[in-house]
Amino acid sequence: MSIESTNDCAGGLSPQTPPAQRPADARSGPTASAPPAAPARTVSMATPMATPGMEVLFHASPMGVGFSVDRVLCEVNDRLCEMSGYAREELIGQSLRMLHPSDAAFEAVGRAVYPKLAEQSVVRVDAQLQRKDGRILDVALCLALVDPEAPARGVIATVLDVTDYLRTQAELRAARARLETALAAGDLGLYEGDLVTGYADVDARFLRQLGLPPDTDMTVERWLGMIHPDDQARLRAAAMDTMAGRISEYGTEYRIRHADGGWRWLLDRWQVYARDAGGEVQRVVGVHLDITERKAAEQAVAELNRTLEQRVAERTAEVGRQAEQLRALASQLTRTEQQERTRLAGVLHDHIQQLIVAAQMQVNRTGRAGDAASVQAARESAAEVLQQALEASRSLTVELCPPVLHESGLVPALHWLAGRMLSQQGLRVRVEAAADAEPAGDELRFLCFECARELLRNVAKHAGVTEAEVALLRSALGDIHLCVSDAGCGFEPAHLREQQPEEMSFGLFSIQERLKHIGGWMTLASVPGQGTQVTLVLPAATAPQLSAAAAATRARNAAVLAQHTPATCCRVLIVDDHHIVRDGLAGLLQAEPDIEVVGAAADGTQAIALAAELLPDVIVMDINLGSGIDGVEATRRVLAHSPGIRVIGLSMHSDRGVADAMRAAGAAAYLTKGGPPEDLIEAIRLHGDASGLRGV
Repeated sequence: MSIESTNDCAGGLSPQTPPAQRPADARSGPTASAPPAAPARTVSMATPMATPGMEVLFHASPMGVGFSVDRVLCEVNDRLCEMSGYAREELIGQSLRMLHPSDAAFEAVGRAVYPKLAEQSVVRVDAQLQRKDGRILDVALCLALVDPEAPARGVIATVLDVTDYLRTQAELRAARARLETALAAGDLGLYEGDLVTGYADVDARFLRQLGLPPDTDMTVERWLGMIHPDDQARLRAAAMDTMAGRISEYGTEYRIRHADGGWRWLLDRWQVYARDAGGEVQRVVGVHLDITERKAAEQAVAELNRTLEQRVAERTAEVGRQAEQLRALASQLTRTEQQERTRLAGVLHDHIQQLIVAAQMQVNRTGRAGDAASVQAARESAAEVLQQALEASRSLTVELCPPVLHESGLVPALHWLAGRMLSQQGLRVRVEAAADAEPAGDELRFLCFECARELLRNVAKHAGVTEAEVALLRSALGDIHLCVSDAGCGFEPAHLREQQPEEMSFGLFSIQERLKHIGGWMTLASVPGQGTQVTLVLPAATAPQLSAAAAATRARNAAVLAQHTPATCCRVLIVDDHHIVRDGLAGLLQAEPDIEVVGAAADGTQAIALAAELLPDVIVMDINLGSGIDGVEATRRVLAHSPGIRVIGLSMHSDRGVADAMRAAGAAAYLTKGGPPEDLIEAIRLHGDASGLRGV
């Protein structure tokens, strides 16, 4: 066949002809006017349309096709006209420049294509096409020499509009980015299961939540094998229902084995998204979320609720007992007040008043004496009697309210009290008081002094010893601690709770109630034959602000206070990331007379710091502590720093792997939170003894 073309197409210019040698209209842009019509002539060279079949294929192609010589269009098909918006007559004889958005784009395509054509024959390149209306299309170009042996015969190019494809790809990438952001924000593990092959594609979060390496291959059967035995039947039934087409989506909670040997709770949801022509399920997609902490909290709350009725009954009985004690105390206070009034009246009547009467008699005697010697003797006798009355009055005043307490403060008053106890009771008292432990206000000073005097009287009366110790210190938290201890006969604190109101001694009970009134508390530690220590704590809110000098002595005070810790009191640090569990454990343990809760931590980092600061005898350590350091690692670090501490692992997990991991870290015991509280108390006492506490 022959092709009608412009004279420009017959010039025989090769693709390498410099632009300066091309016709002027070859450099015109899309707005250039069409060149004047030139006489058409038949092109005799062979072209892609050399046969009728090829010409039909050329024009019927779904892609745009153009034939050019020296980058001047000689023939185009209808599809290229549709893509460009130009009529065939507008394109034939024009430079390819008119289809490019800019000169730079035109030259870039030339540099990318023509040097390679001589070597490769076919070159593919991505470019842009500018339509007649100015709209830009993204296109894929494929160019080939008509005759590789004769490049001057021209180039044929196919043009594929990929604008929608690229836009769809961009939208798909954006959608994937949004999906990834959402999955990361929710910490969701993503998986896609192929039910035909049995393999699953999983993301990094899926594997991380199970503690598996990033390159782990996952199959549906392997996943089912990791499910807890109690949950397997339910999950297998759901999988079979999905494969059979009975359900298309499913959501549930179940336990799965973690790589560390423990169990994790997962919230899982999957949905069918691909079926074959017969409706058989081929693929499912789903996400799962680790809800282990939430389940642990739910179980802890359920356990607390389960025992709530019992605790309420016990608390009600305790409140009733305290009410009886308070009523008995009020009655005893009334009797004590009357007894004290009677005692004071007796002192005034039987001693001071008698001395005053005797002095008065001696004064009257001077009026009757006839000689100077008798007058002088009467005066001396009266002076002696008045001196005795003055001493008795002073003694009574000091006993009622020592002036040193108001004039010098609590610390000098305690030293004065020590001297008083030695002279009156034969009890030698060693006082160790820090200067910065002075309470703020006369009310607190008087309360501390009265409590110390009452406790020392108890020692002199009941302990069967001739020595006692008093320590007044300020803790690192700013609380004031007053400790009175002895190495006497001791007693069983539980007996105090069992006594009937009419049998009780109200010294300790009165002190405890007075401390409660100001937000303080009292701890009592005593074992028969091993002595007693009573510690009174005045909260920081009632104490003055620490000075710089006081802050510098905190470490020394803490060391001194540790020396006065009762040899029979086990100091416990509670570590759990749930507030309600920490409070429940603290309430449980504080009821035991030989156990003192010295602190509580909510995470591993805080546990390590408090262990180093407080040096407890026993740490009750939860395993799961949220993000950061877990209970196993916290145990390892605490014992590396303080090997004398005993750690008791406490967790909702009952499987052996978790217990073994905790013991491998150095824990002395491992208990589950669902067990009886007596087991925990017994373990604390047992391992408190093992730490050498009772042997001090």
